[in-house]
Amino acid sequence: MLVSAVLASAAQPRPSQPVCAPAPGKAERWDGACLRALYSSPSTRWPAPEVEPGVAWKELAPLPSPVGPPDNPSTPAKVALGRRLFFDPVLSKSRQLACASCHDPDLGWADGRRVSFGHGRQPGRRNAPSIATSAHVAPLFWDGRAATLEGQALHPIADPIEMGFTTQGAVRRLRRDASYRADFAAVFAQPRIDAAQLGQAIAAFERSLSPRNSRFDRFLRGDTRALDDAQLRGLHLFRTQAGCMNCHSGAALTDNGFHNLGL
Repeated sequence: MLVSAVLASAAQPRPSQPVCAPAPGKAERWDGACLRALYSSPSTRWPAPEVEPGVAWKELAPLPSPVGPPDNPSTPAKVALGRRLFFDPVLSKSRQLACASCHDPDLGWADGRRVSFGHGRQPGRRNAPSIATSAHVAPLFWDGRAATLEGQALHPIADPIEMGFTTQGAVRRLRRDASYRADFAAVFAQPRIDAAQLGQAIAAFERSLSPRNSRFDRFLRGDTRALDDAQLRGLHLFRTQAGCMNCHSGAALTDNGFHNLGL
């Protein structure tokens, strides 16, 4: 699929480099009017990105509406249940940590720390990434150990450094709560809460977070004035001299790969 995407992109006529040379007397800037005209055309006519040979890049595009797997269709009630679980410390052994402790909506659904604090104030092994676009990424975790959001949602509960509990322990707590029993029964129409339902509800909430109305999304959908001149220069730099699209391309701006940057 990646190969076909590259071939399809390569088949389109692309302006040769360089394009929109710097304006006279402003060597550090490309010509703004030229860039505006260039990026007002369909993306198939944008300059090809500067990437290393063999890189399977995809053209930039607006984020699509996230779609869950067939066995976990999203409903408003399921998203609401997932939100409740996401913010409830009942899922941690100490009853002091929730998913939102490391994925704070006020901090872009991350926590801004080098590594997060978990059970017993233990420092984590890796920092907590934002989950805002997790619906569009697979596999998940920094090491790719979870294939789906449903699977990923259960890992932190059972991690001794994160929430320090067990999945079945969390499920037993939920079963003892009459309010949760009623909410789960309304969503899943089953008499007994289980771990699969717990993962599905949290995953449905996380998919609902997908941002689809940023200025960049509006620009990609055809609103050519959504980006100002400085942002447009940044887009051109991103595609060309900076080489960002070696790793960051497509709607989710990722290649879903794992890279050792030597940091």
